[in-house]
Amino acid sequence: MDCNKTTALELVKNYNRKYNTNFNPTTPYRLFPDENGVYEFKDQAWPCNGRAGVYLILSIDYDVIYVGQTISFGRRFYGYFKDVNGHCNIRSDNWSEKPYAIIAIAAPDDRKYERLSLEEYLINNLQPNDNVRGR
Repeated sequence: MDCNKTTALELVKNYNRKYNTNFNPTTPYRLFPDENGVYEFKDQAWPCNGRAGVYLILSIDYDVIYVGQTISFGRRFYGYFKDVNGHCNIRSDNWSEKPYAIIAIAAPDDRKYERLSLEEYLINNLQPNDNVRGR
């Protein structure tokens, strides 16, 4: 199956319809500065900070390279990507491709536990490289 951002977001919509829930994806959030050197996240909270849900890590081509779940987006993203100066720093070289952007998919507050089901659904349907090879 194609493992791009559009396919992933369609799968989230299908999941919401099938299971009568309302996971809400953000737009892609770039990890690195734009051509003017402006960081999208510096001095801002991570998308869906403090919320539970599922996240997609995207390559520069917006292909999904990893699907994960968390009880707190901010803590998880900070652990993966932010250094002490507030700049993006990839803290691991175990990625099949360099992460470029993320999409946070917030779980409804009263259904945080369903993030586990959505994560499994997306991994099974997308089979992103870094989930399949056992990161």
